[in-house]
Amino acid sequence: RAVWDVDLEIHAGEFVFLVGPSGCGKTTLLGLIAGLERPREGAVERDGEAVRATSPDVAYMLARDALLPWLTAEENVELGLRVRGLPRDERRRRSAEWLRRVGLAEFGRSGILRLSQGMRQRVAIARTLAMTPKCILMDEPFAALDALTRVLVQQEFVDLWERERQTIVFVTHDLAEAILLGDRVVLMSKRPGRIVADIRVELPRPRNLDFPYANDGFEEYHQLLSARLRDEVRA
Repeated sequence: RAVWDVDLEIHAGEFVFLVGPSGCGKTTLLGLIAGLERPREGAVERDGEAVRATSPDVAYMLARDALLPWLTAEENVELGLRVRGLPRDERRRRSAEWLRRVGLAEFGRSGILRLSQGMRQRVAIARTLAMTPKCILMDEPFAALDALTRVLVQQEFVDLWERERQTIVFVTHDLAEAILLGDRVVLMSKRPGRIVADIRVELPRPRNLDFPYANDGFEEYHQLLSARLRDEVRA
């Protein structure tokens, strides 16, 4: 069993983080929500309908950027739109718009291998959001970035989310990231993964991502989650 006895409801527009020990089933939950996995028992529903397959309303962003190195930045952003059969002009329009929003307007014709890791991750964000999904699933998408680039990309992503307000389910091992970005932090137990805490983060937005402890109340959330996570890891 990867996960067991999980009862979780996520509302439209929420930014929810899943945290827990390695191997506790966080990625399995994303796969179930995406329709890439089927539960052996129980049910997964999205908008009141049983999830039986993947959906164009759901986008999945991986830990690595997963861009195709033989395509340019704009062609990578267009990839999902091509799969959906959108006309070329509409694909180009959306690609240009989202590259502009992530600060890469002048790099549309650039080869992926000529871009830094942070720039590639922003192309991946543009590719994800260009598909206008209602729900975005994210599996540690910023983990490979250096500390400074990570904060910059996090801030850019939060700014985009605050304008679009998609539902986001985000897997991370970084408690500070979960507290600073999320509306809720769902803590899972060791395998088989169960939900042992579901904590709403009441820190006002916008939040200071550069200096986490400058956010009033951050330390209390961090201590609470750290203690619970240590207990699960020791278990």
